Amino acid sequence: MGEGNCPNCYRWEALAGARAAFEMAGPARRVVHGLKFRGIRELAAHMAEALQPLVDELRPDAIFPTPFHRGRRRRRGFNQAEVLLNRLARPAVAGRLDRIRDTASQVGLRERERRRNVAGAFRYRGPELSGLTLALLDDVVTTGATAEECARVLRDHGAERVYALAYARASYAPDPTTGQSPD
Repeated sequence: MGEGNCPNCYRWEALAGARAAFEMAGPARRVVHGLKFRGIRELAAHMAEALQPLVDELRPDAIFPTPFHRGRRRRRGFNQAEVLLNRLARPAVAGRLDRIRDTASQVGLRERERRRNVAGAFRYRGPELSGLTLALLDDVVTTGATAEECARVLRDHGAERVYALAYARASYAPDPTTGQSPD
């Protein structure tokens, strides 16, 4: 395992990788929670500014926001990934990635449970994605289970490479009491 690589990344098959602007700690955690749970949409401008260099580096052909199920969108009132995407200078998207099954919250689930929770929960509608490099945008990437499932769907429609792109990433430093990486 290379330095700086998350142990979860080695289990990904559909995702080509993940990039995040910050670790999910301190000020970054407060910014994410401010947007996600308090609805302070003005924070999206700061978040997009931090994400833009990652977008410029990846140079994806298109960026898809990680989709919410319509029930969750109704409860929260917005999808934070869409709010972020609206603030980024990015390529237009011809197709649409949808969450077709309402899944349980991923919070508190272990990696295996997260993968099982989102299996079969997404679909893509739109033109073929043959040979394209795509990015999946979200506020946070934890184990990458959701992004991996979305990437699988996009690759099934021809995408060559799919990356997860997030404002923050969960820490992958081993827990000092157990020696295990968090999942």
